[in-house]
Amino acid sequence: MGLGDLGGGVGHGTYQVGNCASNGSSRTDCTTTGSHVEVAGSVTPGATGTFLWRMTWLGNVPNPIQARSVSPGSNNVNLYVVPNGAFFGVTLSTGLYRRRRTS
Repeated sequence: MGLGDLGGGVGHGTYQVGNCASNGSSRTDCTTTGSHVEVAGSVTPGATGTFLWRMTWLGNVPNPIQARSVSPGSNNVNLYVVPNGAFFGVTLSTGLYRRRRTS
């Protein structure tokens, strides 16, 4: 959801990927899946597979995670409001897994 222009064409808004559901009280989970191709500098260049992306925040509350464009017109964002207890993870069908939890 867009929250406006910060000036010079740099926008910011809430950041959400996928479909979200609350467990009723303690946390909200969002997940999405898709296909990927490994880039030249990766462990297995050219390998293809699927991924599962998951993001979670504490509470049965609207999404508190916000992001800003890295530059005007960019599709890349930096997360800048990430509450304690938020979790981001990606699992690849190739078996590789990365995650980031905020303390």
